[in-house]
Amino acid sequence: MPTRLPWLRTPSSAHLRGRKKRDTAPELVLRRELRKLGVGYRVAFALDSRSSADLAIVGARLAVYVDGCFWHGCPEHGRSEMNGPNASAWTAKFTRNRERDERAVRLWRDRGWEVIRLWECELAEDAGLCARRVAVAAASRRHRRVC
Repeated sequence: MPTRLPWLRTPSSAHLRGRKKRDTAPELVLRRELRKLGVGYRVAFALDSRSSADLAIVGARLAVYVDGCFWHGCPEHGRSEMNGPNASAWTAKFTRNRERDERAVRLWRDRGWEVIRLWECELAEDAGLCARRVAVAAASRRHRRVC
């Protein structure tokens, strides 16, 4: 695991401390839309001690992650370059986040699960479409398991 760089406190960093890891606004929007479609799910479903999906549809073996554009490096809205006294620490953190995301996807797939990753911006644009995408994937996976 890469060495973590020290963080310097700055006036603009206070709002980043103590951020939610679950029940974020984008997750809540997706959950509301899935309920409208009658799709049941489990929240913060852990596959093991190192990986838990934001939502899981257990019967379909479908794991859903809702990735924040800032924290996970959205190609459209993520930051391509950091500046300030913590720039190298931020760059290292985002690299670790992406590596962790890739490990999680491999872990779930190795155990027979499908993984859907949704960007925060996708949910903001059309949460209903994202929920339908999840619902269709779940129905398809359930159908395959029965047949």
